[in-house]
Amino acid sequence: MNEAVRLDPDFALALALAAACYFDRRVQGAMADVPKEVAEATRLARRAAELGKNDATALCYAGLALAYVAGDVDAGASLIDRALLLNPNYAAALHCRSWIKGWNGEPDQAIDDALQAIRLSPFDPRLARVLASLAYAHFFAGRYSEASTWAEKSLQNDANPVALRVLAASRALAGRLKEAQGAILRLRHLDPALRVSHIKKLIPIRRSDDLARLEDGLRLAGLPEYRFPAFGVRTRDRTNINWHPGRAVCEFSQVFRRQTNVRFGVIRQVEPTAVLPSIIADMQHPCAMSAKCNSRHAACPIRSPRRPRREA
Repeated sequence: MNEAVRLDPDFALALALAAACYFDRRVQGAMADVPKEVAEATRLARRAAELGKNDATALCYAGLALAYVAGDVDAGASLIDRALLLNPNYAAALHCRSWIKGWNGEPDQAIDDALQAIRLSPFDPRLARVLASLAYAHFFAGRYSEASTWAEKSLQNDANPVALRVLAASRALAGRLKEAQGAILRLRHLDPALRVSHIKKLIPIRRSDDLARLEDGLRLAGLPEYRFPAFGVRTRDRTNINWHPGRAVCEFSQVFRRQTNVRFGVIRQVEPTAVLPSIIADMQHPCAMSAKCNSRHAACPIRSPRRPRREA
């Protein structure tokens, strides 16, 4: 895309598709310099919208980039609406508008757009994303069982973290905690750095209630709240390895102290599904997360006893 833009700086479709590449980078968490890339995506999208006023494809992808990458949901929605005025049967524009309607708190309209997009293009290579938009729309409407169903259909087409997020949250809020924890394990395998605190930056959700329910569902399913610094695990032979819930689980000899300092005990190979929730509970314990907690006072229910002093 960059080469096409270099050869023809006024080619609206190339500009819009280049902006859409930044959309994919943000969805996948692959942006190296977020402010710089967001600014470039915004510039490309606005230029594409200016040059391609009568090009439905350019308007569609420029609007998607403005709404998701730049966070200007209203401007992105107006561009996609214009694209549908030019071509009412444009499945990609209906798909994009489905996402925007869901973010704006209009889940029923989002569902209608997504279903219409599927009818117009049932074998679309982006079908997994359309199904994921249906899952989010049902989730925002409070229909957690339907949200789980559509998320599972999306994952059958493509194992993507976007669908796994709503699958875990909807299962948790529907009371299916064990299945929600399994979805979180799959999600952590695809996106190990994801935390609950990232959701509001990843998805431009307008209604605070929708955002709170999504965060609560992920939190209930077992997704950690904050991002902790990278660390290693000390085994009995003093070998440091990178901790991963699917490979090894550590027994804490002391809880997190002010979110940074961690001491670990002995490594043991166990089934992660059985131990991961308890480890996450320790990581998220409100007393341990407090800056005033030194993990030693009697009120802390998970404090570790002090080691006895060695005799000289």
